[in-house]
Amino acid sequence: LALKKPVKIGNGNTQATPSTTQTRLPNGDIMPTGISYQNATTLTGTYNPNKSIKVVDKLFTGSNLTTQQQFFNKIAVGAQIAATSWGVNPSVMMAQAAIESDFGRSTLASQYQNYFGIKYRGTGKKINMLTTEYYDGVTPTKIYDNFQVYDNVADSMSGNGQLLRQGITGQTNRYAGTWVENTSSYKDATQNGLQDKYATSPDYANTLNKMIELYGLYVLDNHQVHNSDLQK
Repeated sequence: LALKKPVKIGNGNTQATPSTTQTRLPNGDIMPTGISYQNATTLTGTYNPNKSIKVVDKLFTGSNLTTQQQFFNKIAVGAQIAATSWGVNPSVMMAQAAIESDFGRSTLASQYQNYFGIKYRGTGKKINMLTTEYYDGVTPTKIYDNFQVYDNVADSMSGNGQLLRQGITGQTNRYAGTWVENTSSYKDATQNGLQDKYATSPDYANTLNKMIELYGLYVLDNHQVHNSDLQK
């Protein structure tokens, strides 16, 4: 289907006119150029209400991928498996990983496999590092804190999913707004589940949403509004 005018994607924003033929989803979303679903496999998860989704080997194809596209390809499978296992949205998990780790370039990610800035949770290895917090929602404050160390990308993804599902000590439902059963789109998860809860940045939800929209990460989410065609 050749698109001749800007179309509205699921979040209500307009997307630039594609220059080539692209796949359109039932709700009007269009797949980002170069997305590949050829090698999808089926995965079931305890917290996945639909009990099955398709796991995409990689998002972007081609020989001239950007650093950002290569990063998303690297974490795609691990993020989808972890997100499905813990019942959260892959798009949100991948956007968080990109933002929190600067696309895998941060010291915490590149040396310690922690892509989400997850603080030390009392078990496993830890590393003490400098970080920035916004305690009043506006002013950045530099402090040193202990962070979790992971062995690989998959473990880091699973650690994020587990945190979102199980919460923190004394607040087991802290991130309940990110659970698939409590969301109708990624925007619900970022605003109701993460803003002012996961990070102290005053613009955290908007930053995540822009990342998800820019790279079309929403196509991986297990929501009928976004990917009903992927569940056939």
